[in-house]
Amino acid sequence: MRIKISKRINKSSEISNRKILVLLIIICIAAALIRFYLLEKGTFWLDETYSWERGRLTLAGLLNLFLDSNSSMILHYFLLHFWLYLGDSEFIIRSLSVIFGIASIPAIYFLGSKLFGKKAGLICSILLALHSFHVHYSQEARSYSLLVLLVILSSYFFIRAVESPKKTKFWVLYIVSSVLAVYSHTFVILILFAQLLSLNRKIILHITSKVLLKVIGFLILFILPLIVIMRLHSKGGGSSWIVQPTPEKLLEFFYQLTGNFGITLFLIYFILIFIAVLYFPSKITDSENSSRLKLYYKFLILWLAFPILTAYLVSLVKPIFVNRYLLMCLPSLILLASHGLVKLYYLRLGVFRIFPPALVLIVSLSSLGLNRYFFDKENNLNEWKNLATYLYSKQRLGDGIYLTHDCNPFHYHLKQRIKITNNRFLPEEIYPYPLTNVGNTVNGYKRILLISHVDKKYEEIEMIRMALNNNFQLQEKKVFEGFGINTGSTAIVSELYAKK
Repeated sequence: MRIKISKRINKSSEISNRKILVLLIIICIAAALIRFYLLEKGTFWLDETYSWERGRLTLAGLLNLFLDSNSSMILHYFLLHFWLYLGDSEFIIRSLSVIFGIASIPAIYFLGSKLFGKKAGLICSILLALHSFHVHYSQEARSYSLLVLLVILSSYFFIRAVESPKKTKFWVLYIVSSVLAVYSHTFVILILFAQLLSLNRKIILHITSKVLLKVIGFLILFILPLIVIMRLHSKGGGSSWIVQPTPEKLLEFFYQLTGNFGITLFLIYFILIFIAVLYFPSKITDSENSSRLKLYYKFLILWLAFPILTAYLVSLVKPIFVNRYLLMCLPSLILLASHGLVKLYYLRLGVFRIFPPALVLIVSLSSLGLNRYFFDKENNLNEWKNLATYLYSKQRLGDGIYLTHDCNPFHYHLKQRIKITNNRFLPEEIYPYPLTNVGNTVNGYKRILLISHVDKKYEEIEMIRMALNNNFQLQEKKVFEGFGINTGSTAIVSELYAKK
């Protein structure tokens, strides 16, 4: 069959603003319902409790945290500090991320419509609303949904500033959104490099070197304090848990990036990007429009590829490749795929339009990927809450609790139980180091509650058990399974020892 082109691509000016507004509101409502669905399901994991702990700090405490540690999400902690005045339930804490996730929907519409027209903008907002990777981190009490929102805004103002270099307000807004993005996660620096690399000599001359150097100077001025502080604390081992990416892990990342539906959705996105960048259904004779599209393509491809490639290459020496850190590349993927779909809008296969089935296919598969995410979440057996409730029911005056490894979620849920029952009593936490002195450390307690991960610090746990057995006897042991990737462990063991 012969492929026909119905008409040339334009910026879809035939869609009225009223229709756009109605459709965008519907998409945002759907995105909100999706992101609030099962929001409280699954107890806080380790990183989320870090957000909770740091958000509870005073403003002076947050400043000290920024100055004294390698804290790459300080903006999120600052905003969460004020958000916690509304409460500290899992639903309320996570809802801050949901709000940023919802705000990203109209933001990507405006960026998409600026680059490729209103149809592309609407398709972008639909794909982002249904994307499981974005939904996942819109439901997590971390900085990643804020990161995506600020990166979209930074990119929008970057394009506006480059096209209208004499309008100072766009440069100011670009600098502000970019700096805030970096303070939400330092990986954004890679995107700032990608933005600058997308500028060719002709564009730089259009902007003028003087203006560009000023902008770069301001970015360095505001970002430098964070880089210096990170450098000072870079030997703290904060990323020692990251491992080198294997081919299997890379494939898992790309499946996650393309909507969590395996090779099928991955190939669809790849084909749409190919169509977006390399296939021109209308012959563009307007040189100005052609150069503008080339800028957009280069900009989006660098936004997508540069951070991923850089993170991978650096990880060959020092592992830094973490899937969620690269969520910031998702908008560029969606923008390119949406532009590819818009190009299909103008093609016919015989008498049939290609666009409607292509749009239905990617939306359907994205919805299935989203369903997989919610299925996994609904069946999440993370039992920190059950562990805290169990130990709360067992505790007595004179007890001590020894937590062997990263049990911040336990702290959160134990304190929530105390708040519910209006009981201020908490067992005293024990840190029996050095291990050779465990017996003397625990001697002043009537009972010891030992909390340990099944498959972490095994030798240390055995040494502690041996020391406890000298003066204590095991009364009760309970295993809480299903902690999975959130702790790197398969289960938590609670052991109750009483003095002989």
